[in-house]
Amino acid sequence: MIPIYYNGNALKFFKNGILYKTIIFSELKIDTSKIKKSLFVFSWNFSTSDTMKDKLLIKMENCPAFIENGKLYLITIDNQLITVDIATAQITNWQSAYETLKQKLNWLPTIFNRDYRKVKYPETFLLPTLKNGKTLAQGLAEFLNKKVSQRQEDSAVI
Repeated sequence: MIPIYYNGNALKFFKNGILYKTIIFSELKIDTSKIKKSLFVFSWNFSTSDTMKDKLLIKMENCPAFIENGKLYLITIDNQLITVDIATAQITNWQSAYETLKQKLNWLPTIFNRDYRKVKYPETFLLPTLKNGKTLAQGLAEFLNKKVSQRQEDSAVI
């Protein structure tokens, strides 16, 4: 397995479209032994096991980052609540996420639900033609010594 190095950019802050601050991963001080890894990516967001039915833990998993009073709060895989001042992009605090949020009885982060009803998807996806002017299907059929299917319902058949 390819080793994952935790030394890249973790957060980027922009003002009027211009990058003004980058926080690198090591500045977050996350316990890397708890990070979930796959072949090419890793996740440092908080997550809970399926057996835990604690409503606060579920809320923490569903909202791993939130903004409140000009501060960005990140809930990490190792149960940290990292506070970043948005104006300066400086990390100002590391706390226990569960204990801190348990004391905030009214903690109700705003969750934005996207409405996809107005999105229009194309009926077909047009692929560009090859340099010789043929379609991808025609070029592949020619390469394989086959013919392109004339049946509309099965475009995968050559």
